[in-house]
Formats: sequence, C-alpha cells, structure tokens
Amino acid sequence: MPETEDKKIQTVPSIKVEEDYSVTVVNKASLLSFFKDGANLDGLYNVVQAKARALVADVTTADGISKIKSTARQIASIKKRVDDIGKDVVAELKDLPKQIDANRKKWREDMEALQDAIRRPVTEIEERHAEIEEIRATHGKLALSGSEEIKAAIESIDKIELTGDKWKESLEEATAAVTAEKGALEVMLNAALKKEAEARELDELRNKQEEADRIIREQKIREEAERKAREEAEARAAAEKSRLEREKAEAERKAAEAERAAQEAREREAEARKNQATASIDFPVFQGAAATVNNGAQTVTPVKRPSKWTDEQKKVNSELLARFAEIIRASLPKHIAGHSDQGYELAANEAAKEIIKAIACGKIENIKVEY
Repeated sequence: MPETEDKKIQTVPSIKVEEDYSVTVVNKASLLSFFKDGANLDGLYNVVQAKARALVADVTTADGISKIKSTARQIASIKKRVDDIGKDVVAELKDLPKQIDANRKKWREDMEALQDAIRRPVTEIEERHAEIEEIRATHGKLALSGSEEIKAAIESIDKIELTGDKWKESLEEATAAVTAEKGALEVMLNAALKKEAEARELDELRNKQEEADRIIREQKIREEAERKAREEAEARAAAEKSRLEREKAEAERKAAEAERAAQEAREREAEARKNQATASIDFPVFQGAAATVNNGAQTVTPVKRPSKWTDEQKKVNSELLARFAEIIRASLPKHIAGHSDQGYELAANEAAKEIIKAIACGKIENIKVEY
C-alpha cells in the first residue's frame, strides 16, 4: 500500500483502548497495515502505559493494593486481546493464497464457459463435419477386415439418424456420406464373402489333398512292408526249396550209388554164374521216346531243347504257361497266406515256367509236349 495511505491510517487508529481498559477494533480493514507498522503498536503501548501510570493507589492500604492488582490484570488482558487480533490477521493471511486460488479457478471456469457458449454454434458445425468425415473413413479402416466386421459396420451406418434436428445445415451432406459409405461397405462385404468362400474351398481342397497324400503314403508303407515280408517269405521258401532239393539230390545220389553198387554186385555175381553156366541169356532192351529200361531199371534220358523255337512252338508254350499259371494261382492262397495278388501271380508264373521246362527236358515221366 502507498506510504501516504499508511500515514493516513495511522491518524485513524485501527485498535482503541477504552477508559475501562477494554480493546475495540475500530477499523478491521486496516488491521494488516496496523500490525505491519511497529509504530502503531508503540503508540498503543504509550496509551496503555499513560493510563496505567496515571493510577493513584496507596500500597499501604488494601484498597490501594487491589487497584494495583486490577490494573495489572487489565494490562495482561489488553496484551492478550491485541495479540489475538494480530494472530487472526496472520491466519487470514495464511488462508489468503487459498482464497485467491479458488477465485482464480472460478474465474477461469467462468471465462471458459463463456468462451464455449460464444463458440458453440461453430463448434457444433465442426463436430458435425468431423462426424461426416468419420463416416466417410469407415470403409478405409476395414480394408483388411473380414465379413463379420464389415457387417457390423453396415449395421452401425444403418443406425445413424438422418434428421434435420441432428444434422441441421449438414443434413444433405450427411445423407450423401451415409449412402456412399453403405454402398462401399456392401461392395467390400461381397468381396470379403467371396474371398472367404474361396479360402474355405481352398482349405477343403488342401485337406482333401493332404488326406489323399496320407492314404498314398500309408498304402506305400503297407505295400513296402508286404513286399519285404513277401521277399523274406520267398527267400525263406527258396532257401527251404534249395535245402530240400539238395537233400533230395544227395539222397538220390546215395541211392544211385547204392543201386549202382548193388547192380555191380549183381553183375559180378551174374558174371560168375555165367562163367559157370553153359548157356547165356540176353536181357531185352526197350527203347522209349524218353526212357531206357534195362533189367527192370529205368533211366531217364533228357530231351534237349531245340536251338531255336518256331512260332508254333512258342504259341504252344505260352498257352501251356497261361493254363498252368491259372491252375497254380487258384490254389496258392489256400496253402500260402499273407501275400498280395501280384505276389501270387508272380509265384504262379514262375512255377508254371519250371513245370514246362521240366516237361520239355523230359524230367517228368509219361508226359511230353507234341509240337
């Protein structure tokens, strides 16, 4: 506050001490200035001091002692009263920032409300334009979306209220935006549905192909297992056949040797008897197409394979092969189980070939092929 104003306030005391020592606040608005200037308290002190020292009392009498004590109590009361007034001023000063801040806040809110109220017509237009732009941008935000999201967007577009109360001067523009956006979304929806249908069809084809590949793989695995099992069985059968043939050949060799030894013995014995006898006997010899009989024993003479088969002979051999293979193929599953049709056919053909070779070579008695 300016210095001239302080001096003016000093001429009109804010606090007054009455004749009965009571304290009166004369001017509450000037209390801050009063306490800021120590001279004001000094002046008040001088007033109280003058009144107290003006007391006339005889300390030798009870009445005089009472007056002195009463004056001292009044001085103490004035001290506390003035001090409390100053304390209240300080408290008000402490609350002053809060009061100022509250007033500032109210001021800002009032001014902002006024600003919004003045600008509201323009703001509403801008908001309507922004909403229209938001409508126009809907399909762009759904460029990578599926059909369900696009359907939801169309439903939202359909719910937009196109009335003059809502859109005012922008009703025509809003209506055009809604119509255009719905059309664009419907085009996107059709494209999305087609794309999803194609994707499902592709997935189905892929799944079918994968299933077919799986079946082929499993079939190949089974066929490979069957092939291995068949080859192992054929190998075992071949080994067994070879063993039996070796055993048979060995037995035949031994039997032939035994027969030959016996024959030699018989011949020696016959020769001995012959030498002793006076007459001799010739053993008849019977000639056959593929056998020689000598003294009751039969020796097979193999028929040689011609150096070159004629077409007629090839035809006969093929017919025999087909017929023998058919007969053998029909009986194989009854005796040997667990093979594929291809395995049975292969085994039947090989067996038929061996039989025809044996007949052609004269290894089977009483059977020969007439060409």
